[in-house]
Amino acid sequence: MFNLYFWAMALLAVAWPAWMRWLSHLNLKHMRSGCPESLKGLYTPEEQEKALAFQAHGNKFGLVSTAVDVGVKLAFLFFGVYGLLEALTARVPGGLMARAAVFFAALYLWDELLGLPFGYYHSFVFLQRHGFNRSTKKLFVIDELKSLPLGLLMAVAEPVGSAFLLLAMERLFGLGKYFWIALWFFGCLVDLLMGYLWPVLIAPIFNKYTPLPEGELRDRALALARKTQVPFKNIYVVDSSKRHSLDNAYFTGLGRRRRCVLFDGLLEKYTDDEILAILSHEIGHYRQKRLRLLRYAMDWALKALQYFLLSLFIQSDGIAQALGGPEASFCLGFAALGLLWRPLEVWLAPLRVSLGRKMEMDADRYSVVCGYGSAQVSALKKLFVKNLGNYNRHPLMGKWCVPHPSLEERVAYLEGMM
Repeated sequence: MFNLYFWAMALLAVAWPAWMRWLSHLNLKHMRSGCPESLKGLYTPEEQEKALAFQAHGNKFGLVSTAVDVGVKLAFLFFGVYGLLEALTARVPGGLMARAAVFFAALYLWDELLGLPFGYYHSFVFLQRHGFNRSTKKLFVIDELKSLPLGLLMAVAEPVGSAFLLLAMERLFGLGKYFWIALWFFGCLVDLLMGYLWPVLIAPIFNKYTPLPEGELRDRALALARKTQVPFKNIYVVDSSKRHSLDNAYFTGLGRRRRCVLFDGLLEKYTDDEILAILSHEIGHYRQKRLRLLRYAMDWALKALQYFLLSLFIQSDGIAQALGGPEASFCLGFAALGLLWRPLEVWLAPLRVSLGRKMEMDADRYSVVCGYGSAQVSALKKLFVKNLGNYNRHPLMGKWCVPHPSLEERVAYLEGMM
């Protein structure tokens, strides 16, 4: 059991969360050094203190939740819990697909149970203490009940689908060891399908989406869409304020299902020009076809590597034994991928972050092209102050974890273009 694979999994289970927490510590320390000269006067002393308290509290909360998560993973490894669960599911009738469904459903339900108190604390202690929470305990329970079947389906779909492709390719073509190629192909298709269906089938389960109300703002917004040749028919407002008072906007969907979504708090706190500046930024994202294709290519290349590793793991006795099993197993190989992939992937994060930063800067440029550069600067400053954002981010945090450039960087970039 305590072989090289075991110690590699144990080391990575500790190393990448420790690295992320260290970055968070550096980020908070950098924030405590004060507001950059270019942002002096943006925050009142009281607002600056509130932002620092919010970030410090979030850092402590993240440290505790990470420690619990790492502790549970190490306990599962050292006590061979994955192997015990695999032995129990071996008795499940119905073959490999049924066993995989039960195995990963059990792991998902355990994760949900473990995460429940942290989700409660996040809403009713963390966000509540800093004035952001608007949710109720009833809504919290309803959200959990709604997300449980959806999360369970998503948790078992990939392993069950993988098992199906493995069995199908082995029995029909004798090419079981190459099943990962078919899995990669269908995985990419599912990603695209989810992008198409999420805005119209899944997101409305949790929130109400209504068209931007009739009036001058709507007319100007649709005129902006026509001017920029963006083929969406409407702009939607989501009732995010029923859970929290944080403000944001995003572009979602594929093809005819593409839509721009504004948090309802934006309509209450921002001027029409600021909202149009935010909208022009989101339109800028839509027009980034080359950059979006590059992001898809990067994601799909990583997915190919992920599934190739899966094909090796499910054939490895050493991997299975490290998790407490006697010999190579599909379920244990898939579980090992779940343990190892995220710690491995985090070391590639700077590549994704670099692309994300380029996309954000390019979208900001489009706000200037549309004539809303000054309004975008005003909206960004207001957004950071109201959301108690980090006004002095550590450079390493920005390069490793956060695809959005800092407020200082974005303001300097926008003002340099005007």
